Amino acid sequence: MRWVFQQHNASSGVNQRCIVSRPNSASDCMFAEHTVPYITTPIFPLQSRYDSWQLDNILGTKNDDGLANAYGQLFEQRFAALNTLPGNGYFFDSCYHHCAMWNSIRIRNQLCSTAIMSWYNESPDERYVQNSVYPCAACCTP
Repeated sequence: MRWVFQQHNASSGVNQRCIVSRPNSASDCMFAEHTVPYITTPIFPLQSRYDSWQLDNILGTKNDDGLANAYGQLFEQRFAALNTLPGNGYFFDSCYHHCAMWNSIRIRNQLCSTAIMSWYNESPDERYVQNSVYPCAACCTP
């Protein structure tokens, strides 16, 4: 990822306060865990606890349920700890996917599009969490 950051001159596309704070590792600012503390406007990320790219490429497997569940729990804990500014919310599902399931997963009977609108218009600090163990096929149906 450092190579991608350098090759694409990505410094203008990431949080500048983060870059200033990390002169020797500015490429880290492409990742939420490093840049979220510098974001001052409310955010509402959408993410799977069991992101298929992450399980396959970071853990090296999608077939170890215990490892996947530990990873999902750690992901949620780390992001929740970062996402503490008033007005921030999130939508964390428990499906095995990477991006491709936009608006096809429900949490508390809300699709992500209606969850975002509810957060934006009515309920800052709204957290939608599907706290289910991996694998959860029932979590991934509309």
